[in-house]
Amino acid sequence: MGPAIKGAVSDFSHGLVVYGLANLASSVIGKLMGATSGSRTFRTTYAISVDPLGGISRLDIAFFVYNFSSEGLRKTAQSVVACCIVKSSANITKIDDNTLRVLVNQCFETSELQLRRAIYAELHESIFNSNNPAYKSALQAARVASKDQPEQWATPRKITNGVTPVKS
Repeated sequence: MGPAIKGAVSDFSHGLVVYGLANLASSVIGKLMGATSGSRTFRTTYAISVDPLGGISRLDIAFFVYNFSSEGLRKTAQSVVACCIVKSSANITKIDDNTLRVLVNQCFETSELQLRRAIYAELHESIFNSNNPAYKSALQAARVASKDQPEQWATPRKITNGVTPVKS
């Protein structure tokens, strides 16, 4: 289940956060599927994420699991799992270092400490570099250096949502 979740998560998140989100989803789904047969369980949580451009977003996540009680259905599938994720821009103007540490620790509590530290470092760089004049200057230099190349980059990439297309 882990690789499939990581693949799906990587379509809307970036960097080390992908591993933390995959750990979170695997843990929650594992707990919910372990409930008694005939039960339905719903859980919501949130996480923070960074995109390839360094943008910070909030992910509101809802998990639903129904464990079948019918023996006939349990022969085919024991559970139905659904997950919904809503991604929105995070207001980072009031996030200080301590708040970021608390958020990372809370959002990725199912991950090992070393991964949480790495996620913290990645998010810290994205949040606090956005106001750094040297960082802004480097972005401006990249914009100037690439002003004549958009046509080369204009080819759209295929979006797979973590699913490998099946040939018919």
